[in-house]
Amino acid sequence: MKMRKWLLGTVVWMLLLALVAPSLLTQSAAAAAGTWEQFNYSGTPGARPYFVYTPANYTPGTPVPLVVMLHGCTQTPADFSAGTQMNALADTNQFIVVYPQQTSTYNQNQCWNWFDTAHMSRGSGEPAIIAEITKSVMNNTSKWSVDSSRVYVTGLSAGAAMSAIMGATYPDLYAAIGVHSGLEYKSATTQTDALTAMRQGGPNPTTQGQAAYNAMGAYARVMPTIVFQGTGDYTVYPVNGDQVIQQYMQTDKLASNSAYNASFNSPSKTTTGQVAGTSGKAYTTYQWNDNNGNVVEEYWKITSMGHAWSGGSTAGSYTDPNGPSASQAMYTFFMNHPQGPSVSASPAGGTYNNSVQITLSATPANASIYYTTDGTTPTTTSTKYTAPFTLSQSASVKYFAVDSGGKKSAVQTQVYTVNTPAPLITPSLVGNTFGGPVTVSLTSNDATASIYYTTDGTTPTTASAKYTAPLTFSASTTLKYFGKNTAGYSSQVQTQAYTITAFQLSATPAGGTYAGAQSVSLASNMPGAIYYTTDGTTPTTASALYNGPLSVTTSQTVKYIGVDLASNKSAVQSQVYTITTPPPVQTLTLPSIAAEDGYTYQFTTDGVPNSTNPYVEVGSTSLNHGEAGIVSFNTSTIPAGATIVSATLTMYRYDNTLFNYDLGPLTADIAPTTGFNNNYALESADYGAIAAVSNIGNFDALPTAQYQAISDSISTAALSYLNRGGKTQFRLHFQKPTNNAYMIDVLRFFSTNGSTTYAPTLTIQYQ
Repeated sequence: MKMRKWLLGTVVWMLLLALVAPSLLTQSAAAAAGTWEQFNYSGTPGARPYFVYTPANYTPGTPVPLVVMLHGCTQTPADFSAGTQMNALADTNQFIVVYPQQTSTYNQNQCWNWFDTAHMSRGSGEPAIIAEITKSVMNNTSKWSVDSSRVYVTGLSAGAAMSAIMGATYPDLYAAIGVHSGLEYKSATTQTDALTAMRQGGPNPTTQGQAAYNAMGAYARVMPTIVFQGTGDYTVYPVNGDQVIQQYMQTDKLASNSAYNASFNSPSKTTTGQVAGTSGKAYTTYQWNDNNGNVVEEYWKITSMGHAWSGGSTAGSYTDPNGPSASQAMYTFFMNHPQGPSVSASPAGGTYNNSVQITLSATPANASIYYTTDGTTPTTTSTKYTAPFTLSQSASVKYFAVDSGGKKSAVQTQVYTVNTPAPLITPSLVGNTFGGPVTVSLTSNDATASIYYTTDGTTPTTASAKYTAPLTFSASTTLKYFGKNTAGYSSQVQTQAYTITAFQLSATPAGGTYAGAQSVSLASNMPGAIYYTTDGTTPTTASALYNGPLSVTTSQTVKYIGVDLASNKSAVQSQVYTITTPPPVQTLTLPSIAAEDGYTYQFTTDGVPNSTNPYVEVGSTSLNHGEAGIVSFNTSTIPAGATIVSATLTMYRYDNTLFNYDLGPLTADIAPTTGFNNNYALESADYGAIAAVSNIGNFDALPTAQYQAISDSISTAALSYLNRGGKTQFRLHFQKPTNNAYMIDVLRFFSTNGSTTYAPTLTIQYQ
């Protein structure tokens, strides 16, 4: 079953494509005011172009969320961005949008290969390519600062099916996923299965939930999921939306060790709505919550909507502007689901007599917890949790956790009602880990209260030792205490554990020789502070306070000490970093050689090569024969010894000569260093001459207007044939030489004979 029968690629669609292509292939980056840039990823798992939208008024250095958008079949990033209006939303809310692009080189209808087993696992295929594109943007800190706890992925149709795969294969990278008109994880493993799944649904979602959990491996965690599905979708039938929710319910149950155990038929909340206007569509939203009341799965069913992005703009393909905005709903859902540690309070909020002792805990255990007791929203400047604390009065406790990578949990709230005030006993130093002796004072808010304590782990009574003076501990000790006032009210027993151990400080990465700047993290095995110097001097508590990774850009010695909460100090540690700087990336832009620009025919009966016209022509002649364009560049100016990083060939459309968009993608071949047919002159033999590398990469979506530029990122395999000793020649051609229509069917591009402004250009980046 051919791919054109798949998502957004039916036979009917392919027959109509030529009629509607100009509107579907619009290369506008939507009505937004930010910056739209193209990049190219190439690495071990493969290569793909991608586009990044930076919102208007964004300032590098400000951490913002990142949303990865995966287009559907036959779509382009520009088309998808115009239809979803995600870029305009990014302007309003300040987040980065990344659009990986599937090209016809890897799927003839530009579908993500969600049905192929080579693209369903971590570390290989398209999941790895998409993940590496995401990381490339996150790591490009000179252009963007991405909040690593707020990275998300969503998509439409084939892109939605791939989004479901990304949630299973990279749960450590993406905080939550969106699936719009897509399918469950591993819903199909062959081309035949894919069409069946689209119409009838995939395998049992409970089974696929286990498969997705297995795919998560050591990175398994609850994956918040939002799904949009039209009830009138007859491309990806509505059963698939149900299955995506059910599959991730099972995956999240397993990832939470059954702490989350939702039932598809028993949502926590169901709401209905209607989009305003005479054509506005009705919809129903279902939500399933965890035990803390947080939404884990959210499902929007749009009544009578077909295969389209809900609430989208007609500026892009496959949209229905009469539905509720999927872009806004997904953004809201995403922002409510940062990736980070889980955090809980024990006991839970409720009504208690006298007082209540609160224990906060997080997973992983080394995450930091911050809290407030006055009802305000906590931040990292709020009180840091180090040991259980006691409430003797009613309070609203709000708290969240931050892991070692800076990822934050959502803020949680517990409301405690304390009926009878009891003495509040406060230690001067709460339990924790220390690098030396500690001295602890106990005080009460009630002058009539007496304090009783033990240091051997037993529960204190009024027969235990009565506190009269500060206590000093030189070895690990568990202190338990309570207070009793003259009215006879006693506080709950509180516990403080003081662990006395040696300091263990670390620097990651350790000192050594590195090519390029390093981000160095310092850590201690106990709470407190780290002070450091980078000039070789001995640090003290008056030195710089460590509060985040150090940027080591030049060779230097980092020295540091740890100070615990009792002011004990560690020995001085030292790391020596030697930084070598790689050469900067430089850009060389070359126009083509006018005398060698032109085109040649498959057969001489169609004509002879022409290098004097102001254009380069590519396509099919009226005799159903192929026609190839030839362009040459003087590449002798590439510096000797330079390492070529990338090269891009750019062409500009010459005029609006009729072209039916029916010959497949436009690609290029690169000649041997001696030129096609062993010379650089334009001649008939160039059409069929042997190439050094064929199909070195497809141009992006074909131009629909005069002066519109298209580019081809040259494959890595072809870079070695950029001739540093002279000229480099390219041959442009379509996937098919003709469509047997007995008519002229060509695209014309400017040659350097026709314009120096719109001349073909070869852009080379090198070090």
